[in-house]
Amino acid sequence: AAAAPAGRFRPPAYQLHSAAAATAATTPADRFVHLRERTGRRLRDSYSRDQHQRRWLSVGPKDGAAPAPLLSSLEREGDSEAAASPSSAGALATVRTNLGLYAELSKARLSSLVVITAGAGYAAAGGEMDYTTMAALCGGTSLAAGSAGTFNQIIERNRDKLMKRTCNRALPAGRISFNHALGWGIFSGVTSTAILAAGTDPVTTALGVANIGIYAVPYTLSKPHSEINTWIGAVVGAIPPVMGWCAAGGSMFDVEVSRALLRSVARGHRTSRRAPVLGHAA
Repeated sequence: AAAAPAGRFRPPAYQLHSAAAATAATTPADRFVHLRERTGRRLRDSYSRDQHQRRWLSVGPKDGAAPAPLLSSLEREGDSEAAASPSSAGALATVRTNLGLYAELSKARLSSLVVITAGAGYAAAGGEMDYTTMAALCGGTSLAAGSAGTFNQIIERNRDKLMKRTCNRALPAGRISFNHALGWGIFSGVTSTAILAAGTDPVTTALGVANIGIYAVPYTLSKPHSEINTWIGAVVGAIPPVMGWCAAGGSMFDVEVSRALLRSVARGHRTSRRAPVLGHAA
């Protein structure tokens, strides 16, 4: 190809075409010289970049402070994760602590037994198993028992401080505030009522609400004064199986329900004769 006239601008495409043509027409010795020159240019460009980076790094902030080191993207991400991890760990620890306190206020082991008796009452009805209703019954009964246990400890917090067996509970020990415990009791009670109302029937819901009130007020207040509390506690313990029975389609006035209530009250009467005042039995 003919060379472009001198003094005129050569477009990049024209230059590449001219260089390719010139390379094709040269001898092996000329190609060696061309390769050496091109390698030298690459080395000079790399050296210039290194020098520019060194000059940029040598310029520090004002007042003689040391320059901030350059960090790669991975190092910056690692530092951000390390900075965020303490707050995340603290939030997770707070959640775990609160869940433990709620379980302690709700008397989790006692509440689990209440849920088992409610499920047994549902199964004893002998109807077709509805797993949605069964789940609502167990969940609502569990929260109702937790709410009742929380209100029980709120009312007894001052007396619990005087007993070695109860002084380490969450409220007497100061591990949770009064308002926090009260909020949990109200929340669990309202949630229990909503779950039972949505998944079961009105009778089961009313029995759940009544059981919270009976355990929290008459049972708790009568514990230090009279053996009547054992009779009240027997009724409280007999209501969850009745809730399961009614949730399965049974009636609260069935013979089986009346028989269960009478047996429970009779058991409470025998207990009261052995121990006139149980005090802080539960």
